[in-house]
Amino acid sequence: MKIPKRGVLIIIGVMALVGGGYLVLGAGLWNRGLPEGLIQVNGRIEGDHLTVASKFPGRIHELLVREGDSVTAGQVMVRIDDIQTRARVDQARHGWAATEAQVQSAHTALAVLNLEVPLAIESAQSRVDEAKAQLEKAKAVEYEARVDEQRLRSLLPEEAVAQQQYDQAQARWNVAKSDVQVVRSTLAKTTKELEQAELGWKRIRSKEDEVAALESQRDQLEAVLQEAESVLADLTIRAPANGTVTTRMVDIGEVVNAGTPLLKSWIWIDSISKSSCRRFKSARSAWICLHVSTPMPFRTSRSKRRSDTLPRKPSSRQKRSKLQTSGSSSFTPSSST
Repeated sequence: MKIPKRGVLIIIGVMALVGGGYLVLGAGLWNRGLPEGLIQVNGRIEGDHLTVASKFPGRIHELLVREGDSVTAGQVMVRIDDIQTRARVDQARHGWAATEAQVQSAHTALAVLNLEVPLAIESAQSRVDEAKAQLEKAKAVEYEARVDEQRLRSLLPEEAVAQQQYDQAQARWNVAKSDVQVVRSTLAKTTKELEQAELGWKRIRSKEDEVAALESQRDQLEAVLQEAESVLADLTIRAPANGTVTTRMVDIGEVVNAGTPLLKSWIWIDSISKSSCRRFKSARSAWICLHVSTPMPFRTSRSKRRSDTLPRKPSSRQKRSKLQTSGSSSFTPSSST
């Protein structure tokens, strides 16, 4: 039996009306079945998985988050026992402080040497110059006394001078010669003192080498201290980004190895359709209930561009972020409850 073409069109129209009515009626009954303050919307929620692990082995001392908790970047989530590491930090800090004190003391001694050595050299040089002047004076006196003694001695056979006068001249010459010897001894002594004072430059260079060695030792201890402090800081596990904890894989008191996963979290990237977003206002706090996790707090926001359809599934984080801003609405994680 052949059905007329007009009858086929009528049957299709009736079936479309029945199906649409069923969908409308079902949606109304479903929404009426939800408690006040809850709505059902269509959308897509995606996220990047992050696994949080420790860089160093140790015993779990504190667990500050649980499954379903929202965390912000930098928030402390886990603390590993750090008693031994703190002891190493204190030891390294004390060693560095002691060496730093030695460095400061060496710098002070070097500064004093830089002041004392030039003054000592200047003082020794002045004594040498004075001794040289005294030696020239003593030589002049000795020369005059020698000339007098020789002249009187030549006149003594002729009895032109008295013996007593000659004896006095000879005594003056002997005294002058003795003075020259004394001044020469003084000059030799002051010259040695000058040479000793000039060795101060070598002492300064030696002290500079000592200061450089102490500074190098201090820098090495500072590097050890920074390394110990870095290890101590890494024993406090912080959230690498905003997200929600989905899995906790350790308990307090457990001993973990380096790289052992401690927690897993998601960085949420969410969007819903424009038609669904009309049912609530922008910048309002909301809870999203999923079948795969506990309820999580979010805050709604609207973008400038409008679209009645959801964006396609992006292939990269950059594209995903671009699609999120180009859609009609989005959810962003909120720390408020």
